[in-house]
Amino acid sequence: MSQLIAKGHREIAFITGSLDSPTGIERLSGYKAALAQHHIPLRPSLIAQGKWNPASGAAAVSELLSRGETFTALVASNDDMAIGAMKQLHESGVATPEAVSVIGFDDVAIAPYIVPSLSSVRIPVTEMIKETISRLIFMLDGGEFKYQQTFSGELILRDSVIDGPHR
Repeated sequence: MSQLIAKGHREIAFITGSLDSPTGIERLSGYKAALAQHHIPLRPSLIAQGKWNPASGAAAVSELLSRGETFTALVASNDDMAIGAMKQLHESGVATPEAVSVIGFDDVAIAPYIVPSLSSVRIPVTEMIKETISRLIFMLDGGEFKYQQTFSGELILRDSVIDGPHR
């Protein structure tokens, strides 16, 4: 979000993941926090719910467009939904990235190979798995955790993002 804002985007749509999952809730909270941090008013009408798959990303874009919403950027809670969103934007005559820049999460293997190549947040999955296994072993040995390990993602900028109109 901060990178899109730094590139001049202010009207940023968001496709949530399933809101019954901690990841879905955390990513939506991150979207809202970034807007607040940059003093950009939250427009709930720019938020559409997804279900982690490409079809729900496409459906979310259809919903946003049917509401008559205008946006210059879109963040999807995972790459599958971002890819579905890009396909629906294309089918609706909305060019990516010329009209709408798109970013996903997870940096799936196909992200660099779609057209335009998808910008994505790379999550340190291997490190997260190692930490989870270590915690399980520690807990099985009777240990109790008092801190929450956090992991930072890395934004991989590719062709699906360009400067926005407020730069």
